[in-house]
Amino acid sequence: MSNNSWNDFGVLKSVSKDEKFVWVSNEEGCQLKMSIVSYKESAERVYSKAQELVGKSVRVRSSQDISDLRDLVWFNSIDNGSYLSSTH
Repeated sequence: MSNNSWNDFGVLKSVSKDEKFVWVSNEEGCQLKMSIVSYKESAERVYSKAQELVGKSVRVRSSQDISDLRDLVWFNSIDNGSYLSSTH
């Protein structure tokens, strides 16, 4: 059983794909990949959605258990905005 968690990724700078992966990178130079083979059902949707989010603040979902975003390698979903507390 995997635990997926959302992480703020900052401003999305670029999106690309090749035969194996969907790639996203942020303005800080952090690059993540999504396996097209493992996520064939959703990879194309995620790629299209990510293209619409270039230049915006995004968050990514990953099953990796990390304490620092710089250690993140894989993602499986992307969404606009960041999670903010309602009491900020």
